[in-house]
Amino acid sequence: MGAEADSQRATARRVADRTTQSSQSVRRYLDALSLPEIVHPLFCDGPEGDAQSWQALRHYNEDVRRYKGLSWRVAAQLGRRMQATDVSTERTVGTAANAVEYEISTALEFVDLAMEEAELPFQSVHRRTQHGIQYSEYLQIPSVSVTLEQEDREAIMAYCAAQRQPLSSVVENKICSLATELVDR
Repeated sequence: MGAEADSQRATARRVADRTTQSSQSVRRYLDALSLPEIVHPLFCDGPEGDAQSWQALRHYNEDVRRYKGLSWRVAAQLGRRMQATDVSTERTVGTAANAVEYEISTALEFVDLAMEEAELPFQSVHRRTQHGIQYSEYLQIPSVSVTLEQEDREAIMAYCAAQRQPLSSVVENKICSLATELVDR
């Protein structure tokens, strides 16, 4: 890729010489525009995109239109990562559709992790990005539906109200005390 990178730098320099943009800005645009076209509507000031493209992006992130968009800096980073690896187009598009949830520095971390560990589900990439170095300290509890009689449900909700804690905090406390009990055995 050395010769190809040199060629891209030379192209960026030639374009920059003919415009008001720096060669670094031109390179950023070229890297971003190397992404699959389906991603382009995500650019902060990119094309509008049609209903079909937004529907395809919703496949990767249901709320994708809710966010401000993908900065050119993040898009360029993703474009460079895509060019440097053999990650699938689907993974690249999914990474872009999920990276819009973060401000720039966190989005850059998300892109790096999602592209480095392409086998990792996006939900796990989100958790690692959000929890950072502390990720290994967390235990992900699966969502579990529990069948309870009406009286039992009311008793649990009354307990939560009396403790002034949401049910999730009560469950977290019970799991922590169970872990302590198991370790102390």
